[in-house]
Amino acid sequence: MFLADTFKRWHVLNGREALLCTGTDEHGTKVQQAASREGIPPEEMCNTNSNQFRILADRADISHDFFVRTTEPDHAEAVQAFWERIRENGYIYSGNHEGWYSVGDEAFYDESEVQRTMEPRTGEVKMTAKVSGAEVEWVKESNHQFRLTAFREQLLDFYRENPGWIQPMWKMNEVVDWVRNHLTDLSISRPRSRVGWGIQVPGDRNSTVYIWVDALVNYLTKAGYPHWDEEGDMQEGGWPADVHVIGKDIVRFHCVYWPALLMAAGLPLPGQILVHGHWKMGGKKMSKSLGNVVNPFIALQRWDADALRHFMISQGCIKHDSDYSNQIITVKYQKDLQNGIGGLLSRVVRTNRWSVREAVKVCAPDRPGLFISSKVLQRAKEMLAGVSAEPGPGDPTARKNKPGDPTKVNPAKVGEAILNQRSFLQRLPDQVHAKMDGLDPVEALRSIQNVIVEGNGFMTLAEPWNLAEIPDQSLLHETIYTLAETLRISGILLQPFMPTKAAQLLDQLGVRYEARKAEHARLGTDDQYGNPLEGAEVGGTSWDKLFPRLALEDLTTEEAIKRAEEAKEMKIAKRKKKERYKVMHGIPL
Repeated sequence: MFLADTFKRWHVLNGREALLCTGTDEHGTKVQQAASREGIPPEEMCNTNSNQFRILADRADISHDFFVRTTEPDHAEAVQAFWERIRENGYIYSGNHEGWYSVGDEAFYDESEVQRTMEPRTGEVKMTAKVSGAEVEWVKESNHQFRLTAFREQLLDFYRENPGWIQPMWKMNEVVDWVRNHLTDLSISRPRSRVGWGIQVPGDRNSTVYIWVDALVNYLTKAGYPHWDEEGDMQEGGWPADVHVIGKDIVRFHCVYWPALLMAAGLPLPGQILVHGHWKMGGKKMSKSLGNVVNPFIALQRWDADALRHFMISQGCIKHDSDYSNQIITVKYQKDLQNGIGGLLSRVVRTNRWSVREAVKVCAPDRPGLFISSKVLQRAKEMLAGVSAEPGPGDPTARKNKPGDPTKVNPAKVGEAILNQRSFLQRLPDQVHAKMDGLDPVEALRSIQNVIVEGNGFMTLAEPWNLAEIPDQSLLHETIYTLAETLRISGILLQPFMPTKAAQLLDQLGVRYEARKAEHARLGTDDQYGNPLEGAEVGGTSWDKLFPRLALEDLTTEEAIKRAEEAKEMKIAKRKKKERYKVMHGIPL
């Protein structure tokens, strides 16, 4: 959800309308059996689980527009209409099917995709799916088949014409190989006697729709399908989707079955598929039996949503699997957040030795880019030499002559450092745009983080606390302005990754709400900031308020959920306060 939400927020940041759809798949054998073990109706279990996922999405600050439940009536209508359309086009027939079926994966596997596995603890030997490790059983039944093989060449042509459709691109090779060498027709129904908890096949009371056909159609449900009278209705509803964000274990369903089903229905395909890896712990796949499963509610309560978002995206669970570790999160939190952007913010705004607003007011209108006046450097040299430099008429930087310590400041070195940092800032927006457009948020976030690291290094080199001793403040203003721009531009670009913390950072800098779009994330595009916005928490511990000291504690799931609900209420209250502020100042909501 973090990945999908980041992309949604990125498009909104760039002024584009974006819709995020998530939800819960609630039918199938797995749900039916789990409810039976609990001794409750499947619907009751689904209501409970779906509600927990809704709370989780809210706690994780997921800006979803739709939360689909596949047990809802509008979804059942969409699935049955989709089925009828494929059947009318001649791609469904009745037949017998047998093979290895995984209840956990809700998928059939052929002989080459299963293996004999021994359970280490019990010595029990069982058949499992190679791709997931889920147990499989041999199943033979009569059901409805989809003519998947009829689309082999059409699929291969589509992959060849759209080589970047699957990201990362090397995943495409696996898909092409499977379609070329292993494609068979697909069983798309289950006997009601086996799977009663599902959507009925139109015209067949004894069969339910295969869970993956049911689940995949959810993308169409909230786009208004099947109530599209014209092509404009489909596009207005949000179809075709720009991108599906999926785990690597469901590539076949989304990259083979789904495009073939859409082709059969005569509907356009999604723009791209982004495949991410799995999270492991201690190098091993998370498993309840191993006791290495992370409770997301407790993780969010422990780390805060934005800190967890930062960790999970920055660790790069796209091109490969990643390891979840509280120790690594602690290190990343302290290094990248507390000491990184939090430390830089603290060093720039938590002082009375200079004024961020004054620096912005002096520098932003005249020097938006890489330019820095040679007069500024010359004046600093003269001051350091104890020579009074006469400021021009009305010069806002005019100060009482006070010779500085020439051993503390090297104007040429500071000037060069200013230009270097501004060069980084000039390149940053284009770098982030390129990475996000290429569905690589990991590298996009890394680019922002690198500029923040450079900003801290620049401040250490420039030593503005020593520049503040020079009577003429020109070079100090140039330095503080460059640091403020580092924070402002980074803060704007960080909004999709850490929405709450980025907003707090921009509040402390005094960046107006209407000046926080992607177009503003460039040097010199804002000369109005520098004083904290009303209500922004700035003071002696401003960095600590942005990224507080870690206070780790163990919570039960119930306690974590309760705190999540309390946090949601606080977030609503803060949003209302911000809306009142906008109304008072005439800012569009």
